Amino acid sequence: MAVLKIGRRPLAAAVGVLMAGTMACGATHSTPHAEADRPSSFSGSTAAPPTVPSGAAARSFCPVANPAALTRAETAGAISHAAGETLVPAAVAPDASSFFALDGAGVRNLKNLVWVRGGKQQTVFTLAAPYAGYGVVGFDGRWLVFMADRSQEITGAWDLYAWDSRGTAKPRVIASDPGTEADSPVEWPRVHGGEATWIQGTADGTQQVHLYDLATGHDHVVHTGHLGASLFAGDLLVWTEAVKPDGPVTLAAVSVATGAPAPLPAPLAQAQTTPATVASDGTTWAWTSADYRTLYAWRAGSPAAVTVRTADDGDAMDSLGVSGDLLTWTSSKATFAANLKTGSFTQVTKEFGSALTNGNAVAVYYPLGDLKSPDLTYDGYVVKTSDISELPRC
Repeated sequence: MAVLKIGRRPLAAAVGVLMAGTMACGATHSTPHAEADRPSSFSGSTAAPPTVPSGAAARSFCPVANPAALTRAETAGAISHAAGETLVPAAVAPDASSFFALDGAGVRNLKNLVWVRGGKQQTVFTLAAPYAGYGVVGFDGRWLVFMADRSQEITGAWDLYAWDSRGTAKPRVIASDPGTEADSPVEWPRVHGGEATWIQGTADGTQQVHLYDLATGHDHVVHTGHLGASLFAGDLLVWTEAVKPDGPVTLAAVSVATGAPAPLPAPLAQAQTTPATVASDGTTWAWTSADYRTLYAWRAGSPAAVTVRTADDGDAMDSLGVSGDLLTWTSSKATFAANLKTGSFTQVTKEFGSALTNGNAVAVYYPLGDLKSPDLTYDGYVVKTSDISELPRC
């Protein structure tokens, strides 16, 4: 069982459940209160069988031991907290210099969103009525976006906040959802290069892709349809879409700069039959099959996608993150990292946990003790991608 999985659905609830239209991005992450699966925007589209990308190499990567550099980096980048304090990472700065975390006295009382840098904490936001918990948190190195949920229900109302870490103003609301639309998805906003994106339901049962300029406050609806979730992939804004509510799911993209439709890399165009989760930094892409059991990856310049891993029966893979040759994911048992050059992977938590991959940084965290205990604590570390990606070859 994996709980408090910042950024994705808990795998314990996810195994065996197919949810087309959800996407994951290492720069943005959801928060601990969500103890249920994400709702799908497409009822019935999950019936499509997983499709192997044309030309994908069938050989899975091999497991290897953690490199010494990672062991040293874990110690140097260990996350510390006071006695009785629960500190759960929610987003990491792309240069690994700081991270944001949910802070409180126990996992059921995470009221504060704090910025941890140089060993000091700065409180950015504190939950108060009418909020019941935090949703997604994301950071692009300057701008922080986070959801404050008005209900513990995953389809409940929420407000989306933005905060300029270089300024003096308090966080401001940039979007709200009353939670009244039956088909409105629980959205997982993304932030990159001063832009935010999210998908929001409308009264007629469709959804809209938003592209929001955080400096100017300009909100541009770039597309309306039967949508899943959106993410930034370099200079592209990408989302999942079905031609009709119960139809097959495909990927679509526009240019962030112009808002005009833009082509996807060929391996992603070939993976358009219900990819369950997708992550990209603009040059490296990773995605899972519709049943979350097969993990694929492709890097610009490579001739074809590769099969990184196929999960054992009863297992699944989610919470994808990418940075250059580094790929991270979480199964129902533990969290892992792979190197696309070496064709190898390693386990980065003893069990459960998650990895937040953003730019040149990775924050890894995992639970300590009884997963159902209100006194559950978390341990973790922040490292650079170079510390974790130097894996030996098979």
